[in-house]
Amino acid sequence: FELPNQSDLDISINNNLILDFFKENINSYINPEKRSISYLIIDKKNYNNQFTPSANEVENYYTNNKNLFLEQEKRDFIQFNFKNLEDASKFKNDIASYKKEEIIDFANDNNIAFNEFTKVSKNEVLEELSKVIFNLQKNQISEIVETPLAKHIVFINNIYPEMQKTLSQSKEDISNTLLQVQLDSFIIDLKNRINQQILDGLSINEIALDNSLILEEIKNTERQNNQPEKDLIKNQVIAKAFASNKDFVSDIVDMDDGRSFIINVDKIENEKPYKLSEVFELVSSDWINTIKVESIEKKVDEIIENSKSLQEIANFVDGKISNEDIKLDSSSFPLTLKNNIFSDEISQISISIDNKDIYISELK
Repeated sequence: FELPNQSDLDISINNNLILDFFKENINSYINPEKRSISYLIIDKKNYNNQFTPSANEVENYYTNNKNLFLEQEKRDFIQFNFKNLEDASKFKNDIASYKKEEIIDFANDNNIAFNEFTKVSKNEVLEELSKVIFNLQKNQISEIVETPLAKHIVFINNIYPEMQKTLSQSKEDISNTLLQVQLDSFIIDLKNRINQQILDGLSINEIALDNSLILEEIKNTERQNNQPEKDLIKNQVIAKAFASNKDFVSDIVDMDDGRSFIINVDKIENEKPYKLSEVFELVSSDWINTIKVESIEKKVDEIIENSKSLQEIANFVDGKISNEDIKLDSSSFPLTLKNNIFSDEISQISISIDNKDIYISELK
């Protein structure tokens, strides 16, 4: 929508009307508080190379802890479940001469509940079942087993004997275990040392130098900083900085199991209004938009008073009428428009303003 006399408006910084509008709406033109931050990241991954165990360390650990790499016997089995002994006994008699596939078909045909388990060790099942399962042979059917849950019959599909894993098979697990133990110990000591240095009043620069950490900076950032989601560290550093005082090294903040940080607020620039010259383009645009809204509101009131025609309003603003079915929980329309529509009477015409968008609606 263009004002009929828009080209005649004085869009200059010397226009007192724009200056008055700026003063009246000064809270909309505030230069927000900004902070400059120094911070250190403690990242466990940065020390991986330093503590990766040697081949000899891995081999010695394997030799001294072979029992840790002994894989228990495991079994595949089918477990048939019954509510009472009578049903369990009947099933066992019916399948006495059947092979595995025939047993499963019979169970399916007679709606008998069963579960199939793969590579289960002795300590992964109930004790009552474990004693039976691990004393059967392959393709053997158990007697009825009673547990607090039900009555069971078990068929053994396969047996995987106990096996001693080789050094080659265990190497990666051992290396990761030793690395994590060394890393965890180192990080605990490092964080304890840094905590003590913070208590002793060392600056963040001194802490960085003493612990070979990289000092990073964020200059003149605002509280509502829109860092990419992937830069989670910066987002958390900024949030911490706006909750901290200037020139005080923060406590260690743990982000997750592997990363922590400390911050220091180096500089604070308090919020203050912009000068008109700094935001003139925005202010003048807002001023024109206000005149447009006033013009439309005045015209709409005239039309409502006379013809009550939405089409006449559309002609005035050079717009098109669209028919919409709107639900209160719809996210496709602004809240101001939805609130007006759901409080209007039938055939009532309303104006809704959302930022610089103007909606004129009539409830049908």
